[in-house]
Amino acid sequence: MRRFSITAILVLTTLLAFAQRGNYNIYNLSSENGLPTSDFQFVYQDSYGFLWLASYDGLFRWDGYAFKKYYHNEKDPNSLNHNIVYSVFEDSQRHLWIGTIEGLNLYDRAIDGFIKCTIGQQGQKIPVNAILEDSKHRLWLGTSFGLCTYDHTRGTSEWHNNQSSDDIIFALAVDASDNIWAGTFNDGLRMFSPETKTFTSFRHTKNDARTIASDKIKSLLIDHENKIWVGTADNGVSVVNTHGKVLKHYPHFTKDQSAIQGTINCIYEDKRKTIWIGVGRESLFYMDGDHPEPLTETLNDNNQNQFLSVSSICEDSFGNIWFATNGNGLFYTNATKNVFENYLRTTGNVKGLESNTVTCFYEDTNQNIWIGTDGGGLLKFDPRNKSFARFTAATHKFSSNAISDIKGDAHGNLWLTTWHGGVIQFDPQTNRVANFVNDPANENSLIYNDAKTLLVDDTILWIGTHGKGLTAYDFKRRAFIHHKNNTVFPFNLNLPAWINHLYKDSKQRLWISTYGGLFVFDGKRLDHYTHSTDTLTISSNSVNMVTEDNTGRIWVISESGGLDRYDERANNFVRLSEKFHLPETMKAIVADERNTLWITSNEGIISFNEDTHTLKRYDASEGLQGNTFFHKAALRAKNGKLYLGGPRGFNAFHPDSLKALPIPSHFYLTDLYIYNQKQTPNSSTSPLKKVLSLTDQLTLTHEQSFFSIEFAAVNFYSPTKTQYAYILEGLHDQWIDLQKERKVSFTNLDPGTYTLRVRYTDIAGAWDKAENKFSIVILPPWWKTLWFKFAVVILAITVISGVFYIRVNAIKKRNEFLKDEVQRRTHELSEANEFLIERNEEINLQKERLEEFNEEILRQSDKILDQQMHISGQNQKLEHHVDELQKLNKTKDHFFSILAHDLKNPISALTGISDFVKNNFTKLEKKDAQEYLNSIYKSSNAIYDLLINLLNWSQTQSKSIEYSPVTVSVKELVQENATLLEQQFTNKHITLQINVNPEHFIFADYNMTNTVIRNILSNSVKFTEYNGTVTITSHEHDDEIILSLSDTGVGMTRDQLQALFKLDKSNISVGTAGERGTGLGLIVSKEFIEINKGRIEVQSEAGKGTTFLITLPKAVAATKGKTKLTKMTVANDSLALGFWEAFPMEKLTKIKGKKILIVDDNRELRTYLKLLISETFEIFEAENGKEGLALALEVQPTAIISDIIMPQMNGIEFCKEIKGNTSTSHIPVILLTSQSEERSQLSGYEAGADAYLTKPVKKEILIQVILNLIQNQEKVRERMRDNILGDNTTHSENIVVNKRDEEFLNRLIEFINQNLSDTTLDARILGEEFGISRSILYTKIKTLTGQSVHEFIKSIRLKQSLKLLLEGRLTISQVALEVGFNSHSYFDKCFIKQFGMGPKEYVNKRKGSKV
Repeated sequence: MRRFSITAILVLTTLLAFAQRGNYNIYNLSSENGLPTSDFQFVYQDSYGFLWLASYDGLFRWDGYAFKKYYHNEKDPNSLNHNIVYSVFEDSQRHLWIGTIEGLNLYDRAIDGFIKCTIGQQGQKIPVNAILEDSKHRLWLGTSFGLCTYDHTRGTSEWHNNQSSDDIIFALAVDASDNIWAGTFNDGLRMFSPETKTFTSFRHTKNDARTIASDKIKSLLIDHENKIWVGTADNGVSVVNTHGKVLKHYPHFTKDQSAIQGTINCIYEDKRKTIWIGVGRESLFYMDGDHPEPLTETLNDNNQNQFLSVSSICEDSFGNIWFATNGNGLFYTNATKNVFENYLRTTGNVKGLESNTVTCFYEDTNQNIWIGTDGGGLLKFDPRNKSFARFTAATHKFSSNAISDIKGDAHGNLWLTTWHGGVIQFDPQTNRVANFVNDPANENSLIYNDAKTLLVDDTILWIGTHGKGLTAYDFKRRAFIHHKNNTVFPFNLNLPAWINHLYKDSKQRLWISTYGGLFVFDGKRLDHYTHSTDTLTISSNSVNMVTEDNTGRIWVISESGGLDRYDERANNFVRLSEKFHLPETMKAIVADERNTLWITSNEGIISFNEDTHTLKRYDASEGLQGNTFFHKAALRAKNGKLYLGGPRGFNAFHPDSLKALPIPSHFYLTDLYIYNQKQTPNSSTSPLKKVLSLTDQLTLTHEQSFFSIEFAAVNFYSPTKTQYAYILEGLHDQWIDLQKERKVSFTNLDPGTYTLRVRYTDIAGAWDKAENKFSIVILPPWWKTLWFKFAVVILAITVISGVFYIRVNAIKKRNEFLKDEVQRRTHELSEANEFLIERNEEINLQKERLEEFNEEILRQSDKILDQQMHISGQNQKLEHHVDELQKLNKTKDHFFSILAHDLKNPISALTGISDFVKNNFTKLEKKDAQEYLNSIYKSSNAIYDLLINLLNWSQTQSKSIEYSPVTVSVKELVQENATLLEQQFTNKHITLQINVNPEHFIFADYNMTNTVIRNILSNSVKFTEYNGTVTITSHEHDDEIILSLSDTGVGMTRDQLQALFKLDKSNISVGTAGERGTGLGLIVSKEFIEINKGRIEVQSEAGKGTTFLITLPKAVAATKGKTKLTKMTVANDSLALGFWEAFPMEKLTKIKGKKILIVDDNRELRTYLKLLISETFEIFEAENGKEGLALALEVQPTAIISDIIMPQMNGIEFCKEIKGNTSTSHIPVILLTSQSEERSQLSGYEAGADAYLTKPVKKEILIQVILNLIQNQEKVRERMRDNILGDNTTHSENIVVNKRDEEFLNRLIEFINQNLSDTTLDARILGEEFGISRSILYTKIKTLTGQSVHEFIKSIRLKQSLKLLLEGRLTISQVALEVGFNSHSYFDKCFIKQFGMGPKEYVNKRKGSKV
């Protein structure tokens, strides 16, 4: 049962220094606070860890929690032989011996009783005053009848008496040579040699300093140097060597040297070699070097009794030194707790001190510690001599005695912030005081008198007020800067209003801790960090303090939040309280030289190092001033010492003076209770044969079904920190936390064998398992025993056999009668059954045929309707085409007449001149031949131009020309054509002025626009007089480029303008140099401009020239040069009408009738896409992103197909808007692009696009992509539905939705959970809360979860009910009301529908699964 666990506790490195200094925290236990008596004669700890206290009222055993009293009982043979107990001793065999006024007792641990030992004549009562054991394991007794040894195995005693009549021995000691030293009542000091069986006496001789001080000896001690300390009853202490030579005499152990010397009750040497001396009616003394010093001045002020008359001293295995007293209870101290120096425990520690609540610290250049108090003014503490000096409003005219912060400036002045007293400047050298308070008439005075913190920053004193923000005092201007007069700092000084602390880090940043979050000012701007549900924010907005360790890490503590570390690189915070189980409320923080954080809280002090993952806790039981500390009352002095303040003074210690010490711990099962009756071994009704701590198995009957087991982990260091947990194997497999409860109860356990295991926490809070496994056997009642069950089975078989025999006879007779009846009825039923089967088959067949016919009729009807609609559309198209053909016929006739006319002249001229030249070639002169060749060249050029225009026109009419838009530089396009026509301009001396902006780019087909510019420039040359001017300019309007081509030519009449672009009108005209034109080039130009989504306008007056205005789309992203793009043509895929019939029916069913939104500025492409998918989907169209966004909000389509390059809003921006809007973020977006646009796909995916398709679009691919998106949505809905409808009490984290939808769902679920009890919660309330219409809300929730709004709310209610049911705090009816169900029965129905079982059955099943 005995177990030692090594527990790391803190202890002082040089403990002896404390003893020399006398700095002890003394604690008192008396009858007023739980001790059974206040008068003790002896104190002793045994090897099991128990503390034994001897008194005149019996013997007491203490395990740190409860006292057990042992006393004399005439009726109990196992009780003590007397209540007056003198001594307690445990030998090397772990036998515990008790000396009383009537003899010797041996403690029997098995029965928790005593065995009376005979040491004299039978019936002789011999007081045993002292007991010890020598190195040869002989037990020595100092009695009132002399000295004797006792042999326990033989039960015999041997007496060794001196010849003196005064043989009363009060004290015994054994030296290194096993000599026994005895102190007698009136016969001095004796030494007995066990080897020679002889005594040597040392007596007092009057006026002889070479002899012991007195013959009346009360106590003895042999120290580590083998010196004998002799405590007398009337003359102090003598120190002698083993030969009896007096080495030293200490006569006085009183405060008053003239007072009568008290009895030296005890002398004790602890493990640190300190000698303690207990004196009757006097204080405790200890040896400080060679001088005894009283401990009176170092007593803990909270002790209720005077620390006088110490009768016995003992040091336990936990480092405690126990002092038993006569009448004043029990005192103890612990060197490991003395490590925390305590100051100002009461206001009486400093004369006139009105408050000992410490609020702040400051260390000056002389290493004095300045201390601020809450109402007690300012204190100056000198750590060298432990002295205090006090400065108050009364003594130094301070404006307030409530000091909240202290800082010093470069001139040695102290600056103090106060409550209601503003700011104080105090010069410690001259005692000069200056009070700065708010003056309403002075704008440059302090803004507010409640100042909580300050910081000296070069020429600025920063002051944090509590309610009026930040104030800066300018040392040079001697003026205060605040939010009402600020012209210096680039932020509102009132923004951080309720300031708790100011800190400047190594990067010169000012950290402002407030109740409104954390602010940081880097000299340029103010950043504000606040708490939110995002785990990367600070843990709480109530920030108390900021500090920086030696590595530059910033640490933040807060109320109701705990500890955070600032991540410099990510500019966010790492929360540490939950991870390391730290308190949520922290008061002050300081980092030591090893980057260990020391944090004060309402639960004591926490020592924490994240790098080493070490965490230690200290509370009032370990020497602190209390468990509660004050805001920001923490200081690391220059010598590394820490000062921490609270409402009961302050503690001071150095972290480097702490080290680990092994401490034993002991765990025992202490008591058994059956029906709350404590069980004692071998009693008539007790199942115990031995005490519970020595019992391995407990056997109980079914009548002992309610029982409790009490246990304890002996811990005299800090028993209040020990917590317990247990597990009963065979009943459950999980540890049950008992907190500090030391008792576990069981009732109505099923018969069987169980194993009880207990674990407990050590001083550092780590779990330590008890080694022993305690078995519990529950016997079944007699009616559940095996023999009883066997007898019942035999009896049941006999009875059943008899009844069976009687019944068989009756049944046989009855069976014979029924047999005929059954056969007759069976035949009738068989015939009827066959008839019904036939009828049923006929009905089923008819039903199947009707269903077949019905489906066929519906299919044929749909097909006929579709065909009718198709035929109707085709008829309309045919009528339109007939009209167009008629018009074209007329146009063709007119056109051919023009063409014949225009071709006839140049061809006639070409034929005639060439024939003439051919026949007269040899006769022609060179000049004439050149002229004829020039005429042939002009005629052939005219024919060529006419044919080129004719070819271009024919391509536009046949729709076969390819439209390949690219980014085109307007400047380069114009310049290129000007170069081509340069000779023509030169021939007519026409000036060409080009004022085109080189930054203007158009998005158009390069070949088409090149033809247009060439045609119009050519026309300008034709119809401009010699020495004329042609001007080309460009300008930008909205998203278009307008190109202006003006000439000073002959101009046109109004009729000519009206017929300019009409093929059926005669447009033949003659240029200024006789050039002829058909007007076909302008018709082609107009066709080309319109293909490129542009416009062409003409402004002209006869005789004043002509201006052509060409408007084309501006390029989206202009780049220099011409960028070739992949042509975008309508795909020539065969659109077979049988495509959908070949499409899988299960896929078609899923997508039939769903809404698709197509967004593209190209009408032809929209028509093509519509043609691809309109048979299955309901199609909506928009020409640009803005229209598409509005339409998406209105119709809520299943998917969106969008082009990337569009006017007003391009596809990327459109996608961002869709995915960024909560109302549309759930809609998949498919972007259409060309191969050369692959670089833009990254931008598209960043914008949230769900898919990309390359033009031209394949029908099968497009439909499959849409189907995949719909299927993905269905999978998300299924997972979401499983998560909501499932019986897991937490939400799954693997549901793939976009961030906006995830945030929406989380906010929606959180809002529903917050309003669960509101039975009126519906779509209307949710829509108002989230600012979206009910129709959109219905669509969004249906898309994301597959449920209606009502179903979704009900699912969340049922989900939350699981958690409440498993907690077990509420009944099922209460849970139903808590989650918003008015009816218990309706709640049951819904619960069964969703989870497949009732609430009660569900709870039982879940609890059963944990057993």
